[in-house]
Amino acid sequence: MSSLFLIALGAVTSPALAGDDLWAGVPLDQLAALALGAADLHLDASGWRAPIPAEEGGRIGFVLCNIHPDLDTAKADFAFQSGAASSVAQPPLALAPGVDAVGDLAEFLVFRDQNLVCAVRDHGGRAAERAADLRGALVAEGAAPQQEWRVIEADGLRVAWDGFGRRSAR
Repeated sequence: MSSLFLIALGAVTSPALAGDDLWAGVPLDQLAALALGAADLHLDASGWRAPIPAEEGGRIGFVLCNIHPDLDTAKADFAFQSGAASSVAQPPLALAPGVDAVGDLAEFLVFRDQNLVCAVRDHGGRAAERAADLRGALVAEGAAPQQEWRVIEADGLRVAWDGFGRRSAR
């Protein structure tokens, strides 16, 4: 099953990062092209959750992407998110340097690529394919403008997210 995962993730090549470089993330304006619904942004962290729509309406799963400021935080989140994958009893998969994954490759998969951690729950059986698509859409830190995408202001607090779902508050 590991080779199936490697083939599925190899179908879309993600850009390579050097050393400890970080990802900005997946551009939110590309989610529809990845066959995902609109993102719900995390209120307390950088990241988003998007539904996987079913052809007949409703949804067949979700993608959760957390964007971390450093590798240590991402590794800790990967360990936490991987706990949900323990029910599928699959061994960890090493995909490439800096990329780890665990899951059943069909309905559930958690992967960490540098500072990005994504969980894919797809009851349509395409979790590995969706993970490959996400990795193929990654943009390196500093390679794209960091303009504000959504802003909420209340009670003197201003929270903003950029086009990758990264959060800032002041």
